[in-house]
Parts: sequence; structure tokens; C-alpha cells
Amino acid sequence: EDSIDENILYLGTDYGVYITLNAGQSWMRWSKGMPNVPVHDLVIQQREKHLVIGTHGRSIYIADLKLIEQLNQKTLDAPLKLLTEATAKLPRHAGKNKDLYSHSRPPHMMRINYYAKQAGIVAIELLDSANRNVIQLLADTAHAGLNTCKYNYEVFGNASGKVYVIGANFPKAEDGKRYLIKGHYNIRISRGKDRDEKQIEFMEK
Repeated sequence: EDSIDENILYLGTDYGVYITLNAGQSWMRWSKGMPNVPVHDLVIQQREKHLVIGTHGRSIYIADLKLIEQLNQKTLDAPLKLLTEATAKLPRHAGKNKDLYSHSRPPHMMRINYYAKQAGIVAIELLDSANRNVIQLLADTAHAGLNTCKYNYEVFGNASGKVYVIGANFPKAEDGKRYLIKGHYNIRISRGKDRDEKQIEFMEK
């Protein structure tokens, strides 16, 4: 049983993991990222909100339950719903300019999590906190259910090569690209007339 919502149950079987959101009235197979193997043990790590899955012959899997616990009826009835947390930490950087990233290796990827009632292409926009400027535009192919779009913190500039968000300039990093600096932004997901928005604060690690 889920530690937050008693209606959410996790079931280990000889053919993988199943989950119910309505106390067993209907079940769904946890198929993405989870092999079709016997599951011998399930343990919920409450502090990190992780489900630890012990399998036969395929080692241990760890699943983040934060998204699952947001799948209430209001979310399931929505055509699109952003599930990304309200705060996020930017990758650790180095160099003389504290706003520049070190590119000795590629930046970490942010996971933009969302629920889609139907499969199809969705647009994900990152905007300033006043919704005046589009900082980045992503396209993602959603399937019905939980989805994750990876974002590398890059922003695109105008013809002059500069991006301004309420007076803030994103300077070039060592690899010649421009990346987010700390601050408040809005994320918008849309498909046709369906959309959802959420504000997110990016902070330094």
C-alpha cells in the first residue's frame, strides 16, 4: 500500500509489477522500464518516496513514486497535466562567471514530467515569469499516461544572439551555447486547445 494514498496499491507478480489507483477496482501493468520478470519483493522507502523492486534474475529496480502519488482523479480527467516539481536545481557549474556552466562534460538533463490523456505530439515551452518571452521550445511525442521530456537547460537567442528575460541576459557558456540562470520561469505544455502551465524556480546547487 502506498504510504500517502491508501487507494494506490503495488502488486508484484510472476510477470512484473501492477498498480491500482482505485483500491483494486482496476489494475495497470507497470511496463515502461520494468521487465516482464518475477517480482519477489516490494519495499517502499518513505523518506525518498521510492519503491524498491526485487526481481528474480534481473537485479533490483527503484521507482520514484512522487509522480504516481499525483495521479488523482483530477489529474486523470485532465487532457494534459504538468507534474514537474515547483523547484529545480541547476547543474553544478565552475569558472570565473558564476552564471556560466563548465562544459568539460555535457550538462545534466532536467526531466519535465507530465500526464497526457491521449497519445500524440505536445509542445513544451519555457517562458519568463511574466509569460512575455519564450526561452525554449520543445516537442515531445507523448503516450497515454505518464511521460518524461528531457531538457538540457539550453536557451535560444534572438537575431543578435542575446536573450533577455525582464532585463536578465543569458551569457554564452564555454561551449558557445546559452543556458538557464537561476530565477523563476513558467513551463507551458499544450496540444491544440489543451494546455497546462506551472511556475518553477531554478536554484543553484
